[in-house]
Amino acid sequence: MSRQATMPTTSKLPPGPRGLPVLGSLLSIAKAPHQDVARIVRKYGDVCMLRMGSVPTVFISHPDLMREAFSKTELSERWLTGMMRAMSHDGINLALANFHGAWKQFYDLFSEGLLSPERSRLVSALYIAGVLDDLVDQIDGLCDSGRPMEPHSMIPRGNLAMMARSIFGKSPSDTDEFERKLEDQIDAVFYAIGTFKGAGPEDYIPWLKRFPNGAVKEAVRQAELMDGIVDFLLDGVGVRPEHDPNNPACLADILLAGEKTGELDRASSCALVSDLFGGGLDNIGHQVVWLLLLLANRPRVQDRVYEELASVVPPDRAPGIEDKPSLPYLFGVIAETMRYKTVNPFGLPHRAAQTCEVGGFTIPAGTQVLGNMYYVHHDERFWDSPYDFIPERFMPSPDGTPAPGLTAGAFIPLPTQTSGNFIPFGAGHRACPDRGFSEIAIWLQASRLLHRYRFEPYSNAGALPEDEVFRLSVTSKPYSLKVSRR
Repeated sequence: MSRQATMPTTSKLPPGPRGLPVLGSLLSIAKAPHQDVARIVRKYGDVCMLRMGSVPTVFISHPDLMREAFSKTELSERWLTGMMRAMSHDGINLALANFHGAWKQFYDLFSEGLLSPERSRLVSALYIAGVLDDLVDQIDGLCDSGRPMEPHSMIPRGNLAMMARSIFGKSPSDTDEFERKLEDQIDAVFYAIGTFKGAGPEDYIPWLKRFPNGAVKEAVRQAELMDGIVDFLLDGVGVRPEHDPNNPACLADILLAGEKTGELDRASSCALVSDLFGGGLDNIGHQVVWLLLLLANRPRVQDRVYEELASVVPPDRAPGIEDKPSLPYLFGVIAETMRYKTVNPFGLPHRAAQTCEVGGFTIPAGTQVLGNMYYVHHDERFWDSPYDFIPERFMPSPDGTPAPGLTAGAFIPLPTQTSGNFIPFGAGHRACPDRGFSEIAIWLQASRLLHRYRFEPYSNAGALPEDEVFRLSVTSKPYSLKVSRR
């Protein structure tokens, strides 16, 4: 069945540029898509349509309209590229699964078992602290030697190690081969996310699919390699003497329990593991890399964070999640980093399974639909001076009420988002399911590192560049830091 959009002839379609024959607007958003789309939105409005090759694509750029759109079941399917299919067993993981198929089962498993608030806190206590200890040891070595810290490699790899331990745990009975395979998995995920793009020209210009595509073939090979590693690791968890499906000590125990009851098969378990690793790097690793860069360029902000931490946490204790209520300025810095540098500017693409309406406009069946989080986070209607880094905008009011942008944004324990302009984890049915784990991991890394170290640009050339690089997510350019102990 064709998934090309069927364009109604009598409905009110969203406005947008006409584009070029065959290419549509592809060339106009090729270099920095999130910034290029923002310029188009300013001209055409909160719901606008671009033709990307032969694919009509709607961008929704208002938080209320995003919640309206992505709460509709008609817009809860995923628009899959060839690369997404290659890396996800043809879309059977939670991020990409068919909404009316396996998605509900996977979502319940994530929200009630794998990454429930209780499970996230347990996992952080058991495993995240240990990985952070290893990271601190590495940074201490840099302090002693005077060598620069390279956050672009150190932080993402540390986050993948954190996710690996959260998924597969650790046991005295683990073999050397198990530990090597765990490192192999970290290497493979790091390579895949750093190498593959989310979409290629062939996804928008169908006749290009006639030509060989080496990138997609390599992605299939890499996915099969990772499946083999995960299969080995899951088996390794299952033979631990202490393994008890009724008393899980890591996320793999929950997956194995699901396999035992028939709720999952091994392919589904492998796909869910790939979900977790991807979120660990995109939602956590890149955000912490941005945080360190922004604070290295803003020593006064960094010093204020340290002063607040030092007033709450003694030097002989590491900050914990229980300290968060006493550290409002650190919270403001983390939230402002997530707004100022939105690492997932559009989230994953939705597909209109049926023709529907959003904001008075018709969205034809088959259309690709994207939530424009980057634009919302930089819209002067919602934020004063949106292109300035101002942590105070997330500080509570003197009467204790939350900042307006946080009415239902990140770090607020509400079951659904009904308002608010801060939406780094998306909105609607397909909002990020591992939000709770991501929040804990970002908080623990930021508080631990800023409590212990001062970060400065390594060279004497002044401030580090804050240019954005668009790949699977928005990252900074590689940079080096001088690190000293507090």
